[in-house]
Amino acid sequence: MTETLTTLIARIQVQLLDDGTLFSTATVSAAVRQALAAFNRSAPINGAELIAVDSTMLQYELTGGSFPDLVLDVHDVLLNDDDGDEDEPLEYDPIFEDNRIWIRLRDYEQSGNLLIRFAQPHTINGLDSETESTMTTDQEQVLVDGACGYSIAMRLQKPIEQINLNDPSSIVASYEKAAIRYMTLFAVGLGRYTRRVAPVSERNDVQWTLDD
Repeated sequence: MTETLTTLIARIQVQLLDDGTLFSTATVSAAVRQALAAFNRSAPINGAELIAVDSTMLQYELTGGSFPDLVLDVHDVLLNDDDGDEDEPLEYDPIFEDNRIWIRLRDYEQSGNLLIRFAQPHTINGLDSETESTMTTDQEQVLVDGACGYSIAMRLQKPIEQINLNDPSSIVASYEKAAIRYMTLFAVGLGRYTRRVAPVSERNDVQWTLDD
């Protein structure tokens, strides 16, 4: 049976030999969120959808309709014309506007379907208003292990000042280590978004000539 956030929290607390006293529901939930984000950066779900070609359009939105709520990246776009031949790879540019993803073809297509392969995030039922858990049993165990690590890392921050009251330099060093870990996660997360291409206007091919 696919796990929900509630059952995952219970599994994580059991694996940490805790009854919720040391690793609270709030702490473990935050750890699950971090582990899921890391999992999605490395191993998102691969999906594919068909869109009917519109001969008047170069730009197609990949949000809503048959597409998931969030598309992370586009792997490729192919022309599927149902003639029995292999799908033809098309040249395209992924663009992002209003936090939505689009593809812009380099040339107009006259007929057929666009086969679009993309990456989308895993979700967990009960986390951030999601209603579906998409991970396999093995993937869930990987997530549990990661969430245990994040839970311990967060728990370690609590006694930093209590343990090192007489040694301010140790307090600073401990916080610096924690800050480096979080800033590394931050930089990795930003990496996906800094690679996103912003939309640009079409080139104006109108030529002006002077009358004699």
